[in-house]
Amino acid sequence: MDLTCELPVPPNNSDRYLVDGDTLYDFALNRPQFVWSVLSALPASADFDPTILDSVPYADGNADLWHGSPRPQFSDASFEIVCWDSSATLLIGASDDVANAFLAAYPDARNLDTDNQSRG
Repeated sequence: MDLTCELPVPPNNSDRYLVDGDTLYDFALNRPQFVWSVLSALPASADFDPTILDSVPYADGNADLWHGSPRPQFSDASFEIVCWDSSATLLIGASDDVANAFLAAYPDARNLDTDNQSRG
């Protein structure tokens, strides 16, 4: 994960973190910039150690994001927010409510599925 400031969690060597929603909300109030990152939204009951996963969601170099209708890379995720080189934010698998709230805040946002279909 490439950030412009430190996450409020203990550092680890894997660059993988499990952060609860309240902590992430408080962190977001500082307006950090996520450069190459994937934030996987998990149920509040999720209890696992992300440092032991064999593979993790990734943004940098992930061509699968630009074809068809991408799905969350982490199978247990409700949806994912992909931060693409600080130039794009992709909502993958977001509910209509989440997508509509995002569109209300960012009216210039485009539909990734539609854009992917037009690219062929």
